[in-house]
Amino acid sequence: MKHFLVMLTAALATLSCGLHEIGGEVNKGNNDVWTGPAGGGGTSGPAMRSRCYVTCLDYPEGYDWRADREKGSVKCSLVVYSDGVPVMKVPVGDDYEVSSDPDMHRIVSGHLITDYATASETVVKMDGLERLRYPAREIMAGVVVKEDDIYTLGQSRSGDGFSLRLNGEVILERASGHVLGSLYEDNNAVCFAFAEKVASAEEDIERYYHVCDGKVEQVGLRDDVQKIWDVMARNGRVFILASLTGIKAPVIICEDGLQAIEMPSSASVRSCRLFPLGEGCGVEGMYSFIGRYQYNAIWIDGTIHKAFDVGHLISSLTMTDKGVSCLVNPLGRLDKGIIFRNGEEFEMPEGYSSIGGCNAAIVDGILYAGLSSMRKNKPVLWKDGAIDTLDVHGFISGLSIEKVRK
Repeated sequence: MKHFLVMLTAALATLSCGLHEIGGEVNKGNNDVWTGPAGGGGTSGPAMRSRCYVTCLDYPEGYDWRADREKGSVKCSLVVYSDGVPVMKVPVGDDYEVSSDPDMHRIVSGHLITDYATASETVVKMDGLERLRYPAREIMAGVVVKEDDIYTLGQSRSGDGFSLRLNGEVILERASGHVLGSLYEDNNAVCFAFAEKVASAEEDIERYYHVCDGKVEQVGLRDDVQKIWDVMARNGRVFILASLTGIKAPVIICEDGLQAIEMPSSASVRSCRLFPLGEGCGVEGMYSFIGRYQYNAIWIDGTIHKAFDVGHLISSLTMTDKGVSCLVNPLGRLDKGIIFRNGEEFEMPEGYSSIGGCNAAIVDGILYAGLSSMRKNKPVLWKDGAIDTLDVHGFISGLSIEKVRK
């Protein structure tokens, strides 16, 4: 903590401006938004470096944010740290149209992007300023920022239907169907996948599609496809994670190749998804035995890289060319969480866990993990065993590494 305060004091003293408040009216401008040193983002320019962003929810002292009985009305803030220095503070609540839900804010290309659903609209803000407002109630399945443009992929809150939008205008829309995975970039193209039910004489069947820069292509056109779990493009090659008739375990299909993933005898898959790894994809998922508990596992090159004990659930996953790391939360109150670093295991500090799905990242070979106390302690940033305490009464909601201009 002492190291953090010294670093913060030095940063505030040496930069031309400290944290300051920008005035405005409720729901207009950037009311009560504080911006500080090292704020802003952008990823263009020849000289780039990595920057670690952490988002936290900060509540009044004494408020039980775990129960959060006054959610939406309690006075709290969304705080952004950049390389250990607080650089932005955005008020949270229904009046400000900013949610405390970890899935409803994220750092994208050095900017804080928040989304919020009113009774009839979706509101998207960038760095506390409203950028988009459109007439549909959606859950964000992904956001991509390219220069001054914002691409959003929203799943209808009814559970059926979605839209891909550019600056709020519809590029692609479906009244039915659901998104597989999230919105992402591949070779500078904006991509995602979706499934859509089609009525047939016997029963409804699902068809699967991959979208690249608005172009829709049907995938999984094989007679033996029972279910497609996920689809992902890597350097223009489309990988499909599917269950096929006659093959017990899911398989990865890419071009003309097919690779079955290893599955223990008498086990069956419960869920699985792809993640980018090198030039291809790895798999993360759950499997179980008949009448027994579920196991969370990571597969690389089709084989089980790591299966975690019953009572532990992967919450955050991060990859480099050298391997896979993740945070594993305990499901039991007496168990400790696990920090898995490319084959090595470390225990989380007692009483700590990971909240949200994006709390791990690697920069310069160091694993960063955002951990929050399930008791009454402050959240911490774990860095290969070293711990920095963040001065907020609340929890860490997200952590990411972004390339920014030097």
